[in-house]
Amino acid sequence: MIAFSTYSLMKATQMDVNLKLFIFILIIILYTVHSSYVQQNQNSDDILISKFRSIFDDMHNVERRNNYRHEKAFKKDLRWNIVRRDSNVEVIKIGTLAPSASPWGQVFKVWSEAVKTKSNGKLELQFFYNGQQGDEAAMIGKMKAGQLDGAGVTAVGLSKIYRPILALQMPGLFKTWSQLDIARKAMKADFENGTKNAGFSILGWGDVGAVHRFSKGFAVRTPDDFQSKKPYVWRDDPMEMILYQVIGGVTPVPLNIPEVLPRLNSGAINIVNAPSLVAEQFQWSSKLNYIDGNVNAMAIGALVISSKRLDTLTPDLRQIILDTGKVAADALTTRIRDEDNAAFTRLTNMPARSHDLYKSRPRYNQDSNRDIVASRSGYITKHVRNVLKLIVEAATADFSVLKYEFKDDHCLRTEHPI
Repeated sequence: MIAFSTYSLMKATQMDVNLKLFIFILIIILYTVHSSYVQQNQNSDDILISKFRSIFDDMHNVERRNNYRHEKAFKKDLRWNIVRRDSNVEVIKIGTLAPSASPWGQVFKVWSEAVKTKSNGKLELQFFYNGQQGDEAAMIGKMKAGQLDGAGVTAVGLSKIYRPILALQMPGLFKTWSQLDIARKAMKADFENGTKNAGFSILGWGDVGAVHRFSKGFAVRTPDDFQSKKPYVWRDDPMEMILYQVIGGVTPVPLNIPEVLPRLNSGAINIVNAPSLVAEQFQWSSKLNYIDGNVNAMAIGALVISSKRLDTLTPDLRQIILDTGKVAADALTTRIRDEDNAAFTRLTNMPARSHDLYKSRPRYNQDSNRDIVASRSGYITKHVRNVLKLIVEAATADFSVLKYEFKDDHCLRTEHPI
């Protein structure tokens, strides 16, 4: 525009041609320089604006980081306040193999609510169901290590605390609950003192059920029926393993509780000794189609707690645990016996299952009543032998199902009715 205006002026004033050309070129150069300067300044402005944006972004990020730190600190302080608020609540951690929805689990939930109510929220029971804390041997080990406070265990778990208790669950020793009650009452003080000396307290005794023999595809009526079969034995239970050693020709499969159902599915085992309620709750019964109607043993249990943990509680909270624990154990005893009997009735009435109930069976007599020797099993010690003798003397019921001969050479002879 400037060059055009200057050209028009020069034409109008009739200036010399050379001078006109010089002025025109000079104007073009000045315009080019001016345009370059303007462009450079514009670029500088863009750079400056970019720098300001960067600064503002950094300031925003700093603010965001500060807000995050404040929020994190707030949450941490909130959690700390919650912890400080709940630090006055004592939590007793208890493990069990029982499923949450089982009769055992239902009683445990009622017990937990009772403890929380009676303590006004100062004491809580936290249950770990379905063997979340491991098998019973693992739970007892965790209690000794202080990683678990209590457990609901069977005689197998109790034997890890005080081994003679396992005598109550000897195969063929008891056929009825009344027989067990008489013997357990007579030996209660001895058993509880033994567990106390081991660092445990029994809150209350309970029962697991009357043990029956389940099998798949065949009935077991005599010891010979075990030949070439694959019975399940609880890995931590020494008695069943000894029993099958005495019979001979049997291939027992040691397993922990969670391993049983998969092995039944795969056919790795085909005989299970268990109470009807246990077999039903763990879904074992659905894989087995024969039931021995005779009772092989009475499976027992108890609620135990670490004495060390119990002593950390205030006297009032400790008494709540002791009182409610006994009530829970008594409730378990009554309910489990009824539920187990009902489970046996349900299972034997199923059309796809055979029910063998026979009153007289041939006694097992192999190699002139083979000795079960302490050095071989590590179980039948002199103390346990004396416990068995006291149990037999204490119970007034008929013990003709087993013949005991107590020797001074630390062994127990027995004839096993199978």
